[in-house]
Amino acid sequence: MEKEPKYAIVVHRGESPGEMTLSLMELARLSGCHAVLLERLVDCGVIEPARQVAGVSRFQLSALQRLMRGLRLKRDLGVSLAALPLVLDLLERVDELHVKLSVFESTTDEQER
Repeated sequence: MEKEPKYAIVVHRGESPGEMTLSLMELARLSGCHAVLLERLVDCGVIEPARQVAGVSRFQLSALQRLMRGLRLKRDLGVSLAALPLVLDLLERVDELHVKLSVFESTTDEQER
């Protein structure tokens, strides 16, 4: 006899095509993080809800990636909850600049040929 899953993860389509969102509880299950800690992380600005639906915060899937990165920084480097939003914003900016640099370098290489 097979056991039924204890939890179901429901991914809701957002307002724009292709946008999917998660509730706080779904985010907690996926990240392995307690919902109370997630609420603190929301209060600190580490993750932000995309919107509220019937009083329930909905998060973009990208919030899960940001959350996991933030939890690793807190665990591995001891970054405080207060500093996490700033550190995450700076790391995301560095990632964006790496992409732009790669595009620039590939464009420059093509022009030199």
